Amino acid sequence: MTRDDRGSRLLEGFKALSTFGSTVVLSAVVALLTNQYNNKQLEIARINEISSLIPKLGSKDENERKFSAIALGLYGKDAIPALVALLDDPNGEVRLASVTSLELIGDDAVARLHAMFSDKRNSGNVRSSALYALGAMKAPIAYALARQALTDKQEDWVVRKDAANALGYLQDAQSARALAEVLDRVNGNDVQFSLAIVWALGQIRDPGTAASLTRLLSHDNEDLRAATVWALALIHPPDAAQTLSAVGANDPSPKVKEAAAGAVDWVRRSQP
Repeated sequence: MTRDDRGSRLLEGFKALSTFGSTVVLSAVVALLTNQYNNKQLEIARINEISSLIPKLGSKDENERKFSAIALGLYGKDAIPALVALLDDPNGEVRLASVTSLELIGDDAVARLHAMFSDKRNSGNVRSSALYALGAMKAPIAYALARQALTDKQEDWVVRKDAANALGYLQDAQSARALAEVLDRVNGNDVQFSLAIVWALGQIRDPGTAASLTRLLSHDNEDLRAATVWALALIHPPDAAQTLSAVGANDPSPKVKEAAAGAVDWVRRSQP
């Protein structure tokens, strides 16, 4: 084979390779553009779906507002502004649905919730719901915010209540004593606040708080007594079964008797 023949064949090979390379590059470009187009279409669809849900948030029907809030949780950070606006809804179930969706969205919502809580121009519902959400999603910033709000006597009581709930979600052992001290001061006079603290102490399970809880077993509110029964069962002090058995035998409320019987059974079955 002459030098000219070899050169000609080599040139043809480069041409074929160039054609192949062009085809590959063209295919890659087409795939990239198609992917970008599909992503854009998905984004447009998401925006359209969110836009269709937002008007329902102003519905007079509480269930429609609630289910719209639940649905918005599927759309990630794009839904945060609408969900945050719902934190001031007059209906507690709607606010809770919004909080649950924000919790589902997770970290992307933390900064906005922190800002909503920190702005004291916002209503008690907004600030308490924001703090509740931060606690439920176990955001690190929630520890300090909830501890401070719980013990601040100048703070809105609704915010203090949800500070207790947040500390319960966080299972913050460092706050157990502060929760018990606040519970002693409230002494059951504010039932909703006391219920939140009792629940939180049950989640934290510090035996040192059992005495504060035991005092509530004689409170005149049966819901508070029943909640206290279960908190003591979870804390499981040495005399838990005996104390709860006495409640079951002597409490006048069927609701509390039932709670005590279930709690005693749980305590006995949970023993090693």
